[in-house]
Amino acid sequence: MVRIILALLGCGLVQLLPGAGHSKELKDTPGAEAKARPRAPAAFGKLPLAFIENRGQADPRAPFYIRGKDKILYFTPTGVTFVLAAPPQARASAALAGAGAAATAESAPTASDVEAQAFRWVVRLDFVGANPAAMPTGEEPTAAVTSYFKGRREQWQIGLKSYAKLVYRELWPGIDLIYSGTAGKLKYQFLVKPGADPKQIRLAYRGAESIRVNEAQQIEVTTPVGGFQDDRPSAYQESGKTRVEVPVAYLIDSAGDIESHAYGFQVGGYDRAKPLVLDPAILVYAGFIGGALDDKGNGIAVDGDGNAYVTGETSSTETTFPDTVGPDRHFNGTVDAFVAKVRADGTGLVYAGFIGGAGDDKGKAIALEPGCLMDCAAYIAGETSSDQTTFPVTVGPDLTHNGGVDAFVAKVNSTGTGLVYAGYVGGSGTDKGNGIAVDSANRAYVTGETDSLGTSFPDGDGFGALTTFDSSQNGGVDAFVARVAAGGASLEYAGYIGGSGTDKGNGIAVDSTNRAYVTGETDSLGTSFPDGDGFGALTTFDSSQNGLVD
Repeated sequence: MVRIILALLGCGLVQLLPGAGHSKELKDTPGAEAKARPRAPAAFGKLPLAFIENRGQADPRAPFYIRGKDKILYFTPTGVTFVLAAPPQARASAALAGAGAAATAESAPTASDVEAQAFRWVVRLDFVGANPAAMPTGEEPTAAVTSYFKGRREQWQIGLKSYAKLVYRELWPGIDLIYSGTAGKLKYQFLVKPGADPKQIRLAYRGAESIRVNEAQQIEVTTPVGGFQDDRPSAYQESGKTRVEVPVAYLIDSAGDIESHAYGFQVGGYDRAKPLVLDPAILVYAGFIGGALDDKGNGIAVDGDGNAYVTGETSSTETTFPDTVGPDRHFNGTVDAFVAKVRADGTGLVYAGFIGGAGDDKGKAIALEPGCLMDCAAYIAGETSSDQTTFPVTVGPDLTHNGGVDAFVAKVNSTGTGLVYAGYVGGSGTDKGNGIAVDSANRAYVTGETDSLGTSFPDGDGFGALTTFDSSQNGGVDAFVARVAAGGASLEYAGYIGGSGTDKGNGIAVDSTNRAYVTGETDSLGTSFPDGDGFGALTTFDSSQNGLVD
């Protein structure tokens, strides 16, 4: 089963690799188990969103932890330990290369916790110079409870509480550290009380190769199995109902030892008689969109209010897929396209529904009207083998399926309850819509790939007199570009981009003067690709094909 992970990454984002399974023993030496290991992909979005109390089921040094499918964060009095693991394919590659060794019996996670992990990496964030007696305490109990039925009955741990907030009080004199987890959020705050000195706050990564502050004022952390970053921090004070921003930046301790990469915060002028909040959130939200079968997210767009619009494909039916509102709440075939809108805070779906017919339908790209703030119509491009008897065609641009696989373009209304238009773009061959953009006049620009000849592709033959830049198919597969009228009922232009080989349009953008910019791939040689040969005298930066695919 494949599921989509949707993550909005914000201040202090930790774009980590897949983490390790549940181990009852914390490693004292971060990074000790993953030397010469292949880099793992960044993925930190599988953490649950509650802090679980430890009553003996985990390492006794950690009063609380957050457990993911294949990673754990342990919260101890002296810091936070990230236990992470490379995915199975990376472990297999490492084994073939003879790199690394299996975790020791002392530190290996038990089979009852997670799948056995051969390779792990441990990163620790230390509270430098902090009060070791500042035990974390859970606040704001959640409704979730956890039970462990392991070993003999007297060893079971039943009804373990979880909390939405974890507080380290007086971690440094006059400074509290607060972790919070609510419906998709994991963040931390330093509360500096009146008269306390924020320069006391010092943190250090162990198990990392290096840390640095980049041009965007983010901290970048590298490890042998992947990297992550903390985004630019913020700081503020409350003055009545007004929030007053305070200048703040990371300050790397260049004099730190080679194994411990320390940093703190450089804070500008502020009122020391009032509390100061340093607010570098770790993760804004992360979660799944999907049902019982395969679900894939292929495109995403974000409106001015921070709501996320997602399109993709799913084999999950409405009995398990989180369809809510529309545009279609019924699964239609073996694979359906879907479109979903996620609230700006990540706490749930505004809408989610299917687009499709009896065949295979895939949403490949999504776009919004330029400058749209919140209640935005969503424009979808994709591909479908469903004909007009089952696909939800309405208005256009073409209401008749042309054969094989057609590209489709659809506009979902601002509430997600229905389609403004939906129709085909294609000929008698295979046509796929891979990218979409929208101009200020609400016209949709679609790019993709086609092997339909000019006699059937809508380049002026089937749609009346169309403006076209190339009306002849040039090879096995050509890229195409088409512009859909604002109402969706017709095309304003359509044509090919390509040479004698295989050419695909994968992405498209449009500027304020309605010029379209297309990117893709080609194996056509320069003698046939339109780099000045077939399109007249073109300015070109490289007129020679350089390898198998350019």
